[in-house]
Amino acid sequence: MMRLAKILLRYISILSIGGTVLFFRPAPSSAPTLPAKAYDMEAGLYAPLVQKLVNDGYPLEELQPLFSPGNDVFYERLTKINLVHREHPNPYKKMYNDRAITAISEYIDKHQQFFEKIRQEYGVDPGIIGAILYVESRFGRSRGDHPVLYVLSSMTLAPEEWSIQALIDDMDEEFPNLNPSERDDKIDYLRRRAAIKANWAYRELSQLLEIRRSHDIAIQQLQGSWAGAFGIPQFMPSSFKAYAVDGNADGDIDITESYDAIASVANYLYRNGWRGRLTSSKKRKAIWRYNHSQPYVDLIVNLADSVES
Repeated sequence: MMRLAKILLRYISILSIGGTVLFFRPAPSSAPTLPAKAYDMEAGLYAPLVQKLVNDGYPLEELQPLFSPGNDVFYERLTKINLVHREHPNPYKKMYNDRAITAISEYIDKHQQFFEKIRQEYGVDPGIIGAILYVESRFGRSRGDHPVLYVLSSMTLAPEEWSIQALIDDMDEEFPNLNPSERDDKIDYLRRRAAIKANWAYRELSQLLEIRRSHDIAIQQLQGSWAGAFGIPQFMPSSFKAYAVDGNADGDIDITESYDAIASVANYLYRNGWRGRLTSSKKRKAIWRYNHSQPYVDLIVNLADSVES
């Protein structure tokens, strides 16, 4: 059977960056067998990451329980997906249906009083919030089962030479007839892409560590998507830190429950332009800030219009 890496590397020929895969949810993979030179067995796989975090001011005693040998899981398959994925031209086409409209309507009815409170506070339509929460995670039923901490940590290792070489080896096997120039172009793409994604993942990981401090979240147990998003609204750590709010005023922010998830989405849209007298264009722009995909925006608007009609 063709290996996953080979299938994904077909996308490299397009040299496209960005987008989202919606129809593929890979299972977690354990740490691969790495070349002996890849890491010091005593220091652990994540020694380079730990050193960088220490240099940026994170106490070593805080990091050791998270990245010590035995806890240093590397998600090879998810890292490759994050490196080479691209969005289908219309990945949301099949998500507009009667089942979705009914589910969103029932969810809004169930939390009707709270949705009205949020509408008064933020001005955001319940249909828009309900549609986002349905599309993102089916109201929490499909939040993902990948450990967010190690998904992001794995991505920070993408530029390591052993990681790049594994991709190159798969590429050479999958595309044996590349001329030298074509091969060099693809390798250059892999290295650039790995550097970009590693920097992004490090920033998100830093935010996750800050959340651990400020919200006392057990981040080792936090599960989410293959990209590192979590909770009902599928926030990345940076989005959680910037926009998550305590919707039910219980003194805790927990976006795995409905009240905080609803309020946090409303706050996200409000902070990104959903305020005052809104034109349709401004509403769509605010939704686009939530997910930089025009088909996504179209779906959310269409679902909300159907629910509220």
